[in-house]
Amino acid sequence: MISVAEVVQQILRNDPVAFEAMRSGFLNLSAYAEQIHDFVEDKTFKLVKKTTIVTALARMLPKIQAEAALIPKIKLNDVIIKSPLTDITFEKNNETLEKLSSLRKKLEQGRDFLTITQGSTEITMIVPASRRDEILNHFVIKPKALINDLVCVSVSFSEQYIPTPNVIYTLIRALAIKKINVLEIVSTYTELSVVIAQPELHGAIEAFESFLEQ
Repeated sequence: MISVAEVVQQILRNDPVAFEAMRSGFLNLSAYAEQIHDFVEDKTFKLVKKTTIVTALARMLPKIQAEAALIPKIKLNDVIIKSPLTDITFEKNNETLEKLSSLRKKLEQGRDFLTITQGSTEITMIVPASRRDEILNHFVIKPKALINDLVCVSVSFSEQYIPTPNVIYTLIRALAIKKINVLEIVSTYTELSVVIAQPELHGAIEAFESFLEQ
């Protein structure tokens, strides 16, 4: 049977807000014990005193506070905007793969922002809006999805962050806090690009600018 301490630890590690609050010394253990009390009882199949949960949390405190922050401090080198873009998605089948093969070399010439992603059942291309009609005419068939008026916000960072956990999480979290809907995420070795709707550009720049000022 799973112990109270094991359940409390599972709950805490699945709750990034509470975890970081405890690591930083801001978590009210009594209030958190009250919040998770019913769930602890459900998982352990027994009645559990709230003081027992508080004790379990208190015993975890030294170890949690010794761990690295979930949200590392990151300094970005640059923020680059590419606009306007179009997102085109086709069903992945022999016909669309053949069309893509004949188009790929032509598309990849030049320095325009371009991504081609092949999933299990779909092919998605994010291309300059100026090339939208060219691509649609090449494929002939109707796309599964066509989204216009998009913008890409790309950020670059030092190689020193490559071994650091949660770098991508930290950057995407900054957008999530502002409730920015990320339509596509593309990454390379030291660059992260997010594709969003044009009206959300200002909020995304604000979110990333805080990492330039550190």
